[in-house]
Amino acid sequence: MECVSCSAEFVETEHLPRNLRCGHVCCSRCLQLMVTKHDVVDCPQCGCKQAVDSLEELPLSKGLLDAVKTIQELRVSCVGSTHEGDNINNMRVSCGGSIDQGDNTNLRRCCVGSTDQGDNINNMRRCCVGSTDQGDNTNLRRCCVGSTDQGDNINNMRRCCVGSTDQGDNTNLRRCCVGSTDQGDNTNLRSSTLHGGSLVSLQSQYQEVAHQLVPVISDGPCEDHGYYKVFYCLTCKVWICRDCTITEHPTRTCQVQSVSHGLNSMKHQVKEDIKKNIIASKSQLKAMKRFARVVDNHSDSFRNTVAKILQTLEENKRDRKTVSAACARLEANLKQLEEARGISEVKEMLSSFHVHQQSEHNKATTDTEQQQQQDDHQLEGDEEGDDGDDEGDNEGDEEGDNEGDEEGDEEGDNEGDEEGDDDKTINGGETQQDIEKELCTRCEEAASDLRTLVQELQALKDGPTNNTQQLNPSNPQQHTLPAPPP
Repeated sequence: MECVSCSAEFVETEHLPRNLRCGHVCCSRCLQLMVTKHDVVDCPQCGCKQAVDSLEELPLSKGLLDAVKTIQELRVSCVGSTHEGDNINNMRVSCGGSIDQGDNTNLRRCCVGSTDQGDNINNMRRCCVGSTDQGDNTNLRRCCVGSTDQGDNINNMRRCCVGSTDQGDNTNLRRCCVGSTDQGDNTNLRSSTLHGGSLVSLQSQYQEVAHQLVPVISDGPCEDHGYYKVFYCLTCKVWICRDCTITEHPTRTCQVQSVSHGLNSMKHQVKEDIKKNIIASKSQLKAMKRFARVVDNHSDSFRNTVAKILQTLEENKRDRKTVSAACARLEANLKQLEEARGISEVKEMLSSFHVHQQSEHNKATTDTEQQQQQDDHQLEGDEEGDDGDDEGDNEGDEEGDNEGDEEGDEEGDNEGDEEGDDDKTINGGETQQDIEKELCTRCEEAASDLRTLVQELQALKDGPTNNTQQLNPSNPQQHTLPAPPP
């Protein structure tokens, strides 16, 4: 009944036995030192580690305490005290009736039948060899070694004690006394009186019994009662010991199962939870696959949209350059118009401005139609693209004819107006001064129109950057600049 760490006997005061999670037992003093230093308890026997905040978390070994009490009671009944130092005095009291070392009167009377010290020799001789004659040692030799020959004393004595006449052979003597030939092995000597004289170690007996008491399946020792948790409460969802089934979890309020049934129930519940998680994961995987297919289907259209937006930005960039060039050209024409002094110079500038403006309008219209035809060809396919090309050509011819007719009518009207004005001037008798005034008025109106046009072109120059995000790539006509006014 000793601690496996300090080899001290378990007592009810300082070395209280406490159960560890691994099933081994250690005294309270050693466990307190471990908790104070590291907050972790290392089993000295198997090395199992257990985190402990206080010593009270480790339950007391009540069974071992009961065994310690029984041993102490046996000591008291045998020698009169539980203290090892009192054994000698109690033995003296039992034999001689006194604990005084110098008082051997009763002891002498018990052994030789007399309290007189002088009679000791005669009584001893009479008891051993049957004679009080001091010189008669024959019977003594015969009693001890089986021979009266003094030379045989040594051999017979050795043969009687150790079974051999060899002076250096002490093996049998050790085996006879302690049950082992090892000089340092005194374990069997301590327990030689146990189990009918069989030489068995107390420590090995305790380890064997403790190993048999540890259950195969458990949740460790109970913190309240010290017994192993070999029951499972289905109502409270906790592991309990045998005392818990009576106190905290009685059968009238809780449903209690054995450790094997509780373990099977937990395994079944875990399997069901795993199956549910597998089903949910599979459904989620299917949804992710469908989403991936949708993303793949829309990726092409998204790429086309991005390409159209980039193309629109490039067109706006080119249009800005065109507008900038037109603004510069109109500003130069306006400056030339303001500097013009003659009627012929003004007429020439006006005619060149109308011709250039009409050519730019035709070019913008042609570019718009070509861009629309390209987009229709990409979206509708080869057959629809061919039909679109034919329609575009027909529309181009019609617009060209219409524009030609309009230009011819306009030129004819202008020429007719000029001739009519000349005729009117000639017929009406207008003077050259009136004609010059009218031309100056027209020049001022033309200059005002040019200024307005320059402002509009400047607004168009700054506008496409702010309106880029509102463009619709599916309508190419939205990205072209409007034709300048005639």
